[in-house]
Amino acid sequence: MEDLKKLRLCSFSLTGPAKDWLRCLPRGTITTWKELEDKFLERFFTHSLFQKRRSDILSFKQHESETLCEAYERFKLL
Repeated sequence: MEDLKKLRLCSFSLTGPAKDWLRCLPRGTITTWKELEDKFLERFFTHSLFQKRRSDILSFKQHESETLCEAYERFKLL
């Protein structure tokens, strides 16, 4: 799909703070899909957040008192 179509459709798939962020960008700021990807990740998924989430996932352990299903549900929230 060409960049212009992806950029137009993207606004319909975002919600909350991400949608607000996209709406507030000055017109013409983002002209390619790659620019949108880079700016979105820079705004909503910083390196420190990535490192924290990675650490949380790698150190995840099932608690003694929880079932496998409970642990899985907790894991999905990471």
